[in-house]
Amino acid sequence: MNWIDLAVIEGRCNYVEDAIEVYWPGTSITFNIKGESLKLQMSDDVGESEYLVLVNGIEDHQFIVDKDTTYTVWKSSKVEEATITLHRLNDFSKGTTKITLAELNGDLLEGYRKQKVITYYGNSITVGYANKDTTGNDNPLYTNNYYAYSSLTSRRLSAEQFVIARSGIGVMASWGDYIMPQIYNRVNPKDATTKWDFNKDKTNLVVINLLQNDAWLRNYPDLEQSLKWFGRQQVTDQDVVKAYQNFILNIRKSHPNASIICVLGCMDIVKEEYNYKSIVDQAVSEIKDERIYRLDFPYLASNAHPDIQMHKEMSDILVDYIKEHQLL
Repeated sequence: MNWIDLAVIEGRCNYVEDAIEVYWPGTSITFNIKGESLKLQMSDDVGESEYLVLVNGIEDHQFIVDKDTTYTVWKSSKVEEATITLHRLNDFSKGTTKITLAELNGDLLEGYRKQKVITYYGNSITVGYANKDTTGNDNPLYTNNYYAYSSLTSRRLSAEQFVIARSGIGVMASWGDYIMPQIYNRVNPKDATTKWDFNKDKTNLVVINLLQNDAWLRNYPDLEQSLKWFGRQQVTDQDVVKAYQNFILNIRKSHPNASIICVLGCMDIVKEEYNYKSIVDQAVSEIKDERIYRLDFPYLASNAHPDIQMHKEMSDILVDYIKEHQLL
């Protein structure tokens, strides 16, 4: 049996013979092993993709895949049973990683597959951008999705996760090359021909946290990125309502059986003087779908992206909301 069939893989990946390609933050591969060591052959087209290794659920080490190398992911002095997880920490812009099993000194056992699935569509907040930067400088080198509210929530609810997120992305505008309506349905976010098969998707709950970047770019119409996406047109609140509605309707079509939570925060988009809570309220109410819910995180991150403590607060709020409304 191919190793891919025995490993537990969470996230949208491309499968190429005996290898997988990893793109999205929060993607994980779990090996249940009885043996002494595990080596993986890993290559990356950019060389900045970062991974965390967990052994029996405990953080062990992390590393950057900077070239085509055989990595000793785990090694023991004796034959033992162990669960080894590889968790992608950062954005897909940092590289596509190709992974194959190089050497296993022992046996690979079939792993446990979770019964519930959450799919997140989001921006840097969902990625966990710079959440480990304690200086407030928003350094992307300190991005750690394992401690993003998305992954924290999934672990607390024992749910499989798909994190479809990119730092800087929005619904109408972006700091990069894509907006979410262009890539939400892709396996490889950089390849429009790789479509995700939603017919096989088992998502129970969708969490959407977007519009923060749209809000920023609307405020600075002369920026290069604003001109790229908006041109010189005056973008109204009703334009945003319509664009958000269209995206939500596409998500509903893609996930017909899932509950959907439309979230805002925890950056300045939820400040009272801004109108985005009302914009999303209107967009959701006009759709008239009783399985689409609304939740706002408080304004926590006033100086930079949210840190790990703020992500824990967001996860607490989200978990409580999911449990209260019995959404999973």
